[in-house]
Amino acid sequence: MQFSEICSLYLREKRLEGVKVSTLSNYTYTIESLFLPYLTNLSEANFYRLIEYLLENFARKTMIDKIILLNDILRFAYNKKLILETITLPVPKENRKKIEIFNDSEKDILQGYLIRHLDFFHFGVLLCLFTGLRVGELAALQKKHIQNGLVTIKQTLQRVKNFNHESNKKTVILIDAPKTHCSMREIPLLDDLSIIFENLYSNLESDCYILTGTRDYMEPRTIERRYKSLLEGIGINYKVFHTLRHTFATNCVKAGIDIKTLSEILGHASVKITLERYVHSDVEMKREAMKKLGIAKLS
Repeated sequence: MQFSEICSLYLREKRLEGVKVSTLSNYTYTIESLFLPYLTNLSEANFYRLIEYLLENFARKTMIDKIILLNDILRFAYNKKLILETITLPVPKENRKKIEIFNDSEKDILQGYLIRHLDFFHFGVLLCLFTGLRVGELAALQKKHIQNGLVTIKQTLQRVKNFNHESNKKTVILIDAPKTHCSMREIPLLDDLSIIFENLYSNLESDCYILTGTRDYMEPRTIERRYKSLLEGIGINYKVFHTLRHTFATNCVKAGIDIKTLSEILGHASVKITLERYVHSDVEMKREAMKKLGIAKLS
């Protein structure tokens, strides 16, 4: 049986199991754009080429997610007797890339510009800088989700593959609950942000979207484009939108916020994820830590 047929059967079973539409869409995209071009047959050489490509082109977490998916497909194929032997691909050893953040100067420039030129979009960017929201969470955020100084994350917005074959549209917008229970959370706002929010959105209906001030949403790819233009306009080298989240998390670590609290604010599934991703102190943090040894002088 061809690997493409195995993947079709796997996706059909996942659909019958009730896997979320957004997850199915991600699986389908990964299979069609990555697995099928490399795995024309299930040979050792093709597996090696695929892993090499993953190592060179994806962040570690994304790479691991794709290997886990492929191993699940292979396990499904073996259990269904579609292949004769069990195959499990190993996860390559970590070669961690340093997380990119805005430095203090860039953060001050960005924050200052957003506050001086406040509008709905700029408030959204400011919100991410001080709450660590993901782009899909920001896109789905409505006025009713911010009350009494708390941002409540209940849904996310993303563009996914359209499984309605009667439609000419290849993709559709999906507004749905986050993938994990941990991503549904409440995040306290700084007092200054709460005041800005009240002043900016006081006259709007509760179902208006934060980024537009209307009942029309702004999808992630549009957010990314506007954000890129924003950085170019104020002279900051482009860094992906997710850098706002990384910057927030890193600044929280520097400020001494405990990791359990930070993990819950970020919506991570475990504290281990937060520790591995953000607790890798820079030279200045190490220098300050060494000062705490409290040795007055050496003689």
